[in-house]
Amino acid sequence: MCVCVHLSAPASLQLVPWRDEAPAFHVREAAPDDPVRAHFAWPNVYSAGAHEKCGCGFESDVWTDPVDPADAELRRTSLASLRRYVADAIRLGPAQLFVCWDGDQALPATGRRTATLDALDGDPFEFEQRTLLDFRVRLQVVR
Repeated sequence: MCVCVHLSAPASLQLVPWRDEAPAFHVREAAPDDPVRAHFAWPNVYSAGAHEKCGCGFESDVWTDPVDPADAELRRTSLASLRRYVADAIRLGPAQLFVCWDGDQALPATGRRTATLDALDGDPFEFEQRTLLDFRVRLQVVR
C-alpha cells in the first residue's frame, strides 16, 4: 500500500510532470472525482509524489536495516523538493496538506493543526497519517 500526499491552496499551483527517464518529485492535479477533495475548502487540489512515483519516497526508510545510502539520499532529495514546493505555495497564500494511505482518501481526518515547514523535515521522517496540516503565509518583518 502506498502513501498519498495531497495539497490544496486557494491559488493555482505549478504542476511538475513525472518523467520516466528521470524519476523525481512531481505534482499533478487531483482527479475531479477524487474523494480527497472533500478534505479541502479550496478547489485547487493536487497529488504529489516522490522519486518512487508515490508518496512513500518522501519518508525515511525507517523500516529497512541497514538503510541503503543511495535510497536514503533519494528520499532526502524528494522530501526537500516537497518542502520547497510548499514554501513556494505559501508565498502565494495559505496551503493545506493531507496524507493518507492509498484507499483512505474518503476517511475523515483524525486531526488538524497549524504547521510550519519544520513539519516536512527530519531524519528519520514519517508523515502524520490523516492529519490536515494548515500552512499559513509567513510574513517577514522588515526592520
